[in-house]
Amino acid sequence: MAKMGIALDLGTSGFRGHAIDLDQWGKILSTAVTTRHPLPGANVIDHLHFALEVGIEKTHAVMVQAANQVINHLKIEKKDVVRLAICGNPIQLSLFQGIEFRDLAYAGKRKLESLGVVPPKRDALILKAKEIRGLDLPDDADILIPPAVQHEIGADALAMMIQTGMLEKDEIAIVTDYGTNAEMALIYKGTVYTGSTAAGPALEGQQIEDGILALPGAISDVDFEPDECADATVDIRRITQGNQPLHGSLKTHILNEEMTPAIPLWPWQPIWSKTKTSSGT
Repeated sequence: MAKMGIALDLGTSGFRGHAIDLDQWGKILSTAVTTRHPLPGANVIDHLHFALEVGIEKTHAVMVQAANQVINHLKIEKKDVVRLAICGNPIQLSLFQGIEFRDLAYAGKRKLESLGVVPPKRDALILKAKEIRGLDLPDDADILIPPAVQHEIGADALAMMIQTGMLEKDEIAIVTDYGTNAEMALIYKGTVYTGSTAAGPALEGQQIEDGILALPGAISDVDFEPDECADATVDIRRITQGNQPLHGSLKTHILNEEMTPAIPLWPWQPIWSKTKTSSGT
């Protein structure tokens, strides 16, 4: 029987999974990606608000159901899965596990005490699949959950630091996880400094007309050709990037427009001046 593993990234804007053949040196067999996060909203604050409104039980069920759908789309025999490795920020991991999360939603010791919140340990864990309610994997499959440092440093950022080997080197080094929730770590004289920011909501298409996430078919940049812009217009629906039709826009090209001539740009109208485009990935 083949031994299969699954790597599952619980991202802020969607889930991503890889099926891995553990008998073939970790060969990736298939990939499945959701086009959005299963919880309402575009950032972790929205996800926390939803969990506070409906409760951890329902939120956990939604998270696990989405994970099951990703696993199903990997098209592998689930009975052969012996290991599932999960990564994500502390909020995503807590909601997926169905554990206390309110310590990540509220600041202040008194507030937490008034709510009766006891922050859980977020150490590295190896659970069995049967311990994650609703997870559609063999009961004895191992679930690997990396550690997180409260709400400050996500498991994905810690895994990034470990994988790069920066902690074992006596040198100044910096690494960046440029996801929807971007995290950066700088090591200097044995001390690790970290920070994070909502890069996705700032640069992707949330809250703009016809905006989408950084997916294939997203307009990420616009390069104007002054000699051709004056009169030529084309229907946005007929433009393609290679064989990929354009579906929407990121904020990056809008920011770039501030440094270009004042020419009307889609998404504010269904046609735009002839341009070169580059597709978001």
